[in-house]
Amino acid sequence: MSEPEIDRLALEQLAGLLLERAGLKITPDGYYGLRMALKARMPALGISDSQEYVRRLKQLAGEQELRALLPLVTVGKTDFFRDTRQFGGLESVLMPALLKESRQTGRPVRIWSAGCATGEEPYSLSMVALEQGAQPGEVDIWATDLNPLAVETAAQGLFPLRRMGGVSEARQDRFFTPEDGGFRVRPDVKALIRFEGHNLASPVFPGVAPESLDLILCRNVIIYFDQPTIQRLMDRFWEALRPGGVLLLGYSESLFRLPTRFEMFELEGTFAYRRALPGAPLRRPHSKAPAAQARPTPAVGTMTARA
Repeated sequence: MSEPEIDRLALEQLAGLLLERAGLKITPDGYYGLRMALKARMPALGISDSQEYVRRLKQLAGEQELRALLPLVTVGKTDFFRDTRQFGGLESVLMPALLKESRQTGRPVRIWSAGCATGEEPYSLSMVALEQGAQPGEVDIWATDLNPLAVETAAQGLFPLRRMGGVSEARQDRFFTPEDGGFRVRPDVKALIRFEGHNLASPVFPGVAPESLDLILCRNVIIYFDQPTIQRLMDRFWEALRPGGVLLLGYSESLFRLPTRFEMFELEGTFAYRRALPGAPLRRPHSKAPAAQARPTPAVGTMTARA
């Protein structure tokens, strides 16, 4: 089959579908990457016309093809213990307090790593919990990502040496086993985590009960969403967190321009968001955004990248 022809209208329609179904915001600057993804997928289906490919995606059966396309248009950038200030706050403030409350109430600490990419973030959380003395059943980490290949890789728990830069030698010795030139997380680290595919742009969050979560990490995700998608997502996060529950966003992300029920507070030199306790005065996010690093410019919008 000759190289497929892809017209701009098809790219615009596909970008609209990805925004509607996956929350991915792809601007015209990202059409080159989208075009490359189509050139990879269309021959696999025996399709030479880009409009026919778009029609296939619009059909109910197109959901399977959408899952095949997404790994080609999402970009994963993740590290162990990414953002040392946030993890410093997790180690010194949040995790000790959550475990203390868990032991007083008998209720496990429930954490959601939303957009976990290849697993470095949830595994980092698990290591912090174990270092704080967490016992089996005390911590439940739900790690999700839109990209099914990323979720599969995360669940395997095997990382090449080049991906271990954020892990100290002491943590490597305690939490990993050398294997095939890389490192595999030990069973006690994996035991605290459940990996699943999940679309943050979906209208409902199956399996997430209201006021059931203590901590949500959704880092380096919302910078690629449009504002209505962010607003809906923050509303769902607020409903999912218990009163006093905490939301951590990425270093370059904030809610300061968004109507929100969250209050912002400082955590070890960085910003975090909290669902206020009943009766507590609500402190709105500052009118000025926190200092942020330069926003990355991927070829195509991303839903992975976290940790």
